[in-house]
Amino acid sequence: RDLVESVRRLDETLEALADARGDRNTRFNIVGHSMAGLIARYYLRHGTAEPQPGQPVTWAGARRINSMVLVAVPNGGSIHSLEAMLYGNRVGLSYTTLAASVIARMRRAYENRDPAALERTRTQYAILQRSLAKLAKANVRIILGSDTGLEDHLFGMSEQRELESMAKAGMTPMQVIVSATSRAAEYLKLDKMGVLAAGKEASFLVLDANPLD
Repeated sequence: RDLVESVRRLDETLEALADARGDRNTRFNIVGHSMAGLIARYYLRHGTAEPQPGQPVTWAGARRINSMVLVAVPNGGSIHSLEAMLYGNRVGLSYTTLAASVIARMRRAYENRDPAALERTRTQYAILQRSLAKLAKANVRIILGSDTGLEDHLFGMSEQRELESMAKAGMTPMQVIVSATSRAAEYLKLDKMGVLAAGKEASFLVLDANPLD
């Protein structure tokens, strides 16, 4: 969805909460993670105004914000990835398409891990796997999500790894596919895509094996 549309939904939510409290001067503490941080920051700086070239910072959203914490907000990574898509900068999964410096940086992130921290991460990840398996067994509506666009979270690769991880955690192949197609389209209200049906927009991927096996 458009950033400003999401900003306006945030504004509507905060206004409704203020009305429910019966205090029109209520201000809220906001924590914004990833893309939600971009939405919260825009709201704080510009309110619900349409973006314009050279747009001044009015702090229009400050009337509803007491404090704001931004966590893992893609301030730069998404822009660089978008530039790669638009102008053909090197990006991808192989040595021929991905800069050597990027490959080296990604390797170092794994090579230099503290053994104790690594063990804690494995323990925590096992808990996440068991939780996801329970949710899938209970037919909870699960949607594919990733931090694609952040540094070293490459377009395509991040989603592929996420889908593989969901299957390893116990989701069936069909549940994984649905989470990335029809379920995601439904959540985002993309009525023209997500399923193969008459009148819908669709892209086909031809495989030499059955993805449900």
